[in-house]
This record gives sequence, structure tokens and C-alpha cells, in this order.
Amino acid sequence: KANYEAARAWREANPEPPGPASVARYGKGCPICMQDWEDIDAGRALRVCGVRTICRQCSDKIGAAPCPLCREPCAKNDQEVVARLRRHAATHCHEAQKELADEYRDGGLGLVKSAKKAAKLYESAADLGNVDALVNLGKLHIDGASGVKLDRKKARSLYEKAAELGSAAARYNLALMHRDDGDHAAAFPLLESAAAGGCADAETGLGMAYYAGLASARTST
Repeated sequence: KANYEAARAWREANPEPPGPASVARYGKGCPICMQDWEDIDAGRALRVCGVRTICRQCSDKIGAAPCPLCREPCAKNDQEVVARLRRHAATHCHEAQKELADEYRDGGLGLVKSAKKAAKLYESAADLGNVDALVNLGKLHIDGASGVKLDRKKARSLYEKAAELGSAAARYNLALMHRDDGDHAAAFPLLESAAAGGCADAETGLGMAYYAGLASARTST
């Protein structure tokens, strides 16, 4: 319990820094190796002990050793990981809520797959400002997942909010919605913006749009 209280106290004493969306969400770089995120290709990993995001390389090096940030022992099994996520989620930690929602959505960590429980956790995390939760909740409404209402209007609203907060994935999903509606003039600049933000799917979609000659739809407006 003391470790969880210490983690919450740290988050309150170290608010998310201002700046670009990626900096506000993850800091300028990995808190262990101190490399800037833009120089790291291995991706990110979440430490569920203190709910801190580190680079995948550092996570692999830590392995089963205690966390170098909070000294918490490594979780022994999936059940312990879930228990830690739930305890952090109960303290209104949006990163933990979003991570737990992902596991319910995918049926991971031994949890029974439940889009309904995932949506509830995403909503809570989104209310606390988690951008990824906004995007993932929008996807559930687009898919009409079991227990979640099919609602394109709500999904668009969630994507638009996430896009305003700097999410490249949200811009890409908005582009897909415009494309499905036949509005390539609106879709193309969103693909450009999402690709510039590092969304690999958007880069592929942008290349396909150029190949199909859809760029003219944008330039002619």
C-alpha cells in the first residue's frame, strides 16, 4: 500500500510537463536512459508498479528485476499485474485505467474479454485527459463491439477531440471516416498530418492516396 501511495504522491508532485502532446504525455524522453523519444525506435512500455512509461529497450533490460524507478519487485504473474493496474485505476490514474481497458478489450492477462468493461474504463480515462483512451473508445463505437453502441457520430466527436490534443492516430481514423463518406478532400490533409505525426498506417494510406491520384482532390479545393 505504501508503494502505491508513494507512486500517487510522485504523480501529484510531478505534473505532466507542458509542450507538444507527446511531451505532455510521456515527458521528453525515457526516465531511465534519458534518451529523447524521437531517438528511440523500440517503442514504449508501461511499468505497472509506478505507472511510468519507459522505452522498450530499458524494459527488456530490467526484465524480472525490481523497478529502478520505485524499487517495486517485478510482478510474478498476470494476476499480480491486473491487481496493480486495478489499484492504480482506483486512485484515478488514467494511464492504469487505459491499460486495464486495453486488456479487457483484448481479453489479455487472463481477463474475460469485455468491450463493455473496456468502454467504461476508457470513458473514465478520457475524462481525465488520456488521449489514447479517446481514440480507443472511438474505435469501439465505430466497430459496434459487443455491449457498446454503434455510434459513428460519437466516434467522430471522440476522434476530433483526440486530434485536437495531438493524436496522429485520431487524425488517421478521422481520415478513414471521411474516405468512407467519399470526402477525399477532407481525408487527404488529415492523412498528411497523421503521417507527419508518425502514424505508420497514415503513411501507407497517404502513399496509396497519391498512387490513386486522390491528392488532386485536395489541391483543387
